[in-house]
Amino acid sequence: MATFFRNNFSEDRWRRAALKNAFALMGRQRFDHAAAFFLLAGAVRDAIEVRAHTQGLELQNSFPEVHIHVEFIRDALYATSID
Repeated sequence: MATFFRNNFSEDRWRRAALKNAFALMGRQRFDHAAAFFLLAGAVRDAIEVRAHTQGLELQNSFPEVHIHVEFIRDALYATSID
């Protein structure tokens, strides 16, 4: 699994692999893990929607602010995974 996370998810091949894993995890009702794979794939809105759904929340107009925070977290996680 660690080898998988070392890949460059900006490449189409690895982005699709992350999305495929996200959808497979959703099918197993592992929503937190699915959200993480959506983030790897750059599908921030999908990750937020999955988490909001599991918390019983509506996104409403808060998406732009949440998007900034999620991008920051994703970039920080990606930077630490390279080290």
